[in-house]
Amino acid sequence: MKDFLKFFLILDKRYRRIVAFLIFLSLANEAFGILLPYFSGKIVDEISNKTLTSFIPVASLVLGYLFMMFIQSLISHFQGQQEIKKFIFDFRPDVFLIGIKNFFSFSAGDHTQGNSHKKASIMREGVSASQQLVNIMFYQVIPLVFRVTVLLVALSLIKPVFMFIILVSLIINVALQTKLTSGMMKDFDTWESKSKERHKMLGEHIRNADLTKNIGAEDIASKDVMSYIKDAENYGKELWVKFDRKLNIIGLLNPITIAVIFFTASWQAYLGSISIGQFLMVVAWGGMATANLRMVQWFQRSIMQSLPSFRDFRKQLSEKSSLVMSENPIKGALSEGKIEYKKVSHSYLNDPEKNFKMKSISLAIEPGQKVAFAGVSGSGKSTLVKLLLRNFDPEKGRVLIDGQDLKELDLKDYLYNIGYVSQETRLFDSTIKSNLTYGLRRRVKKDELLKVLDMANLKKKILSSKKGLNSKIGEQGIQLSGGERQRLAIARAMLRNPKILIFDEATSSLDAINESEIQDAIDKASKNRTSIMIAHRLSTVLNADKIFFFEKGRLVAEGTHHELILKSDKYKKLCSHQYLDVT
Repeated sequence: MKDFLKFFLILDKRYRRIVAFLIFLSLANEAFGILLPYFSGKIVDEISNKTLTSFIPVASLVLGYLFMMFIQSLISHFQGQQEIKKFIFDFRPDVFLIGIKNFFSFSAGDHTQGNSHKKASIMREGVSASQQLVNIMFYQVIPLVFRVTVLLVALSLIKPVFMFIILVSLIINVALQTKLTSGMMKDFDTWESKSKERHKMLGEHIRNADLTKNIGAEDIASKDVMSYIKDAENYGKELWVKFDRKLNIIGLLNPITIAVIFFTASWQAYLGSISIGQFLMVVAWGGMATANLRMVQWFQRSIMQSLPSFRDFRKQLSEKSSLVMSENPIKGALSEGKIEYKKVSHSYLNDPEKNFKMKSISLAIEPGQKVAFAGVSGSGKSTLVKLLLRNFDPEKGRVLIDGQDLKELDLKDYLYNIGYVSQETRLFDSTIKSNLTYGLRRRVKKDELLKVLDMANLKKKILSSKKGLNSKIGEQGIQLSGGERQRLAIARAMLRNPKILIFDEATSSLDAINESEIQDAIDKASKNRTSIMIAHRLSTVLNADKIFFFEKGRLVAEGTHHELILKSDKYKKLCSHQYLDVT
């Protein structure tokens, strides 16, 4: 809980004030609730007083009792209204914002090498756990501590022995529950891990639902998902049965405490040490105190459910991006579009399955030049682009942009001036317009949107649809063909008017007709700006100003297509395999 309190303190100061006010209202409510048994006892004492000559004292106490109930009701109503207006519906979005900002603080390389869906799951469950812990801590635990403290003081004023009975029971109860919690925390962490694995596997199968249907693997998928669900649920069932059994054993202290209080109060009343009214006060306050002990057990269950998720969330918030940002980043450094790789070496140290090493690559791309990175799979083409996008930093060497070290640039400002079209086009289940303008920091007119769509050979298609730019394209652009999705991505990149354009195998999965249309769009987009094309199919890069040919993480040749045919046998062989003219 110490981590939770630290986390709460980093939130906006307004929440501290709101929560403090709500706690005050809650404590006031508790105080009036504790006073009610006092008035009940005094009323009984007055009624049983044989020397009573007037009903006025009794009536005054009854009116006081009713007034207390009325005030308590008003406080409860006002507290509920304040919680709704100023806390419940504001706190959760703000915690979500903290989680989202942390999620996007990781580099693209961190998301690729890690598991973004797992991070998102930790964030969602952590936000819910934070809300639950806030409710428990500030609306339950703190009022409970106040309530028990006041009850102990009130009981001690009647007879110290009553306070002693409750205090001993409370100490034993808390000590046993603390021991139980600490002893089983690892088991609850294991259960949380199994639950996250279950959500991860379910998400994997949902994302690949089309594959499952197309190969008739529904039964296998269901069985696979259920195996993870049952594993988590069976472990959770055994864990909670064990936890509840031990908690219920500890809970036997409560009826024992009530019995001792009742017997002691009866004995004291029999001896005449306390009045009948005081007897009723002791029984009522003792019952309230033991009820609070039962509430502690309920808190334990809720806390044990929420704490593992919150701890994972807190841990994730403390994690930092693998990229180290400059303290004084340079803005506006990308002006002409010159790119230089200076003795760049890189390997995937965090992924031992990738047996890849890039070895001391040096190359330069001049402003406005249209170049291609060519080579077989695993030769280093995509790694060079990821370094250029600063998904991660090279282990050795430097990447220079217009003469400035990429590490010294303001990354958001730099990336905003780059147009990137990936092989797997990323689109939102929204309109053509919103997908085109995603990430833009300025408003654009319709004419500008139509201009880039025309450049991407997509204008006619969009305008022929019923809703035009406001047409919905479905999840991942399912309403569009593969070629149309790629051309939409090219139009989106062009809308930024970038200094550098990157096409990462943008035509690899398309047929010849679509490839021709995409190639035409690429040629239009690349005019007068630095452009990099990555391709397995060399037919798409024949007209590049320069081709850099890679093999096993090394730059083995560079030049135009015709120059490489003459000086690189491996390039010539690759062209032959793709039925290109090598004469």
